[in-house]
Amino acid sequence: MFSDEASGIKEAKINTHLREKVESWRKDQLLLKQRLVYESKIQDVDSIRYIAGLDISFDKTSPKAVSALVLYDFQDAQVIYRDYLEIDSLKEEYVPGFLSFREIEWYLPLLERIPQNYSIDLIMVDGNGTLHPIQFGLACHLGVLINLPTMGVAKNYFHCFGLNESLDEHRQRLSNHILTNPSRPPLLLHSLREPSTILGAAVWTRRESKRPIYVSIGNQLTLDIAIQLVFRTSGVDSKIPEPIRQADIFAKFVIHERKNAQKRG
Repeated sequence: MFSDEASGIKEAKINTHLREKVESWRKDQLLLKQRLVYESKIQDVDSIRYIAGLDISFDKTSPKAVSALVLYDFQDAQVIYRDYLEIDSLKEEYVPGFLSFREIEWYLPLLERIPQNYSIDLIMVDGNGTLHPIQFGLACHLGVLINLPTMGVAKNYFHCFGLNESLDEHRQRLSNHILTNPSRPPLLLHSLREPSTILGAAVWTRRESKRPIYVSIGNQLTLDIAIQLVFRTSGVDSKIPEPIRQADIFAKFVIHERKNAQKRG
């Protein structure tokens, strides 16, 4: 009985601590959101040269992870620079709507280490931007902190209760969209609270793909430019844009090599 009671008290303390932390994070988000720039710094996709792709991959057998950055030359369609950080354990647990507080600290050092001879035009992150409970996801947060154009590309639909349609409703709408539009044009996702507000878009970069990717703006960018970019950087080897896909591949490669080194050691 005492053990159960002690366990309950401990769990209550953890829940209280997390609730207080989330409340603090939300205040930070609301303050930073005021610094978002919705006017696009990029007017033409063809003016873009260097795109930074960011992703974090996790070791499935330990708390360790790797954050990776690749610099993608959009004009030549190739990766020209790579960097990574080894993470013993992420300090924050994943809380939906607060991914930036878990991941950004592992991205900022990589961005700071990019050689000065490369002028970054845009950053792509594996996550959401305005497709978010308060329209301030990872891509927005990062864009405000570094004052650069950013965009989010997510593999899965992020349902925000009261803001956008439920997962079941969304799946049905995707099916209807495909049936009535065989060419699968992007499906704009509007806010239920404010129908005139566009949160992002479901985009099929490959016609044979049943599931879309989810594109949303972060900072200093329009959704139209973001959608054009995912079409121009996806579709050959994967439905995922190459800057993000290559960052994911590189992070997984580092994890694999480190494990092999430990086995040999």
